[in-house]
Amino acid sequence: MEAIKKALNKASEKYSKQIVIRALIQAIPYIGSSLDTLFAGKGNQIQFERLKHFLEILKEKLEKIEKDIYIQPSEEFFDLMVNIFDGVIKTRIKEKRERFANIIINKIINESTRWDEAEIATRLLKELDEIHIRILIEGINAPICGSPFNGLKVITLKESKSNIQGPVNLKEKFPEYEIEVLRMVCAELVSRGLLYDEGIGRVDVKSMEYFTATKLAEWWLKWIIADIK
Repeated sequence: MEAIKKALNKASEKYSKQIVIRALIQAIPYIGSSLDTLFAGKGNQIQFERLKHFLEILKEKLEKIEKDIYIQPSEEFFDLMVNIFDGVIKTRIKEKRERFANIIINKIINESTRWDEAEIATRLLKELDEIHIRILIEGINAPICGSPFNGLKVITLKESKSNIQGPVNLKEKFPEYEIEVLRMVCAELVSRGLLYDEGIGRVDVKSMEYFTATKLAEWWLKWIIADIK
């Protein structure tokens, strides 16, 4: 922990010496002073606190593992931890930091899994936000629908006035988000292969309105969530 703090302080000192850059930042209207304060010192403290929180979570989770485990120091292990640390210091969401810890725990418990699988899971987690994860969880846990989605677990952006068990309405599940934001999040998940657009190839359904979680989504959620159903 002390080594991490020293590294962050060193980065802060380097920035503090860049007088010209600091002067330019301070000259930015409205936000310049706050940016300078963050970059010169407070930002490093924020990053340190995020790493500290992450390491505390990881320690707690590791102590609960009921089997003897030894991780061989390796290039793969080093690269994974560096990538995870990078993701941790860039997220202010505590739940997301815990998801990074889950990747490490799952790799340790499932020794047969490849290091590059854990790296792929880490890269996806760094790229996506908590709302992406919450929507995928809704997709995985959605009830089975009837016609025209017989046998599928479907989530939707389209409002339905039917009382029959149908797709899970994302706007109702996440009323704090504008429909445009939810639509953008779903589009991003489709582009990454985590959601499938059920409107493709259906004559009675428009595209980008109804979705199902893919096998890739199930695989990824198992990496980042300890108790996924």
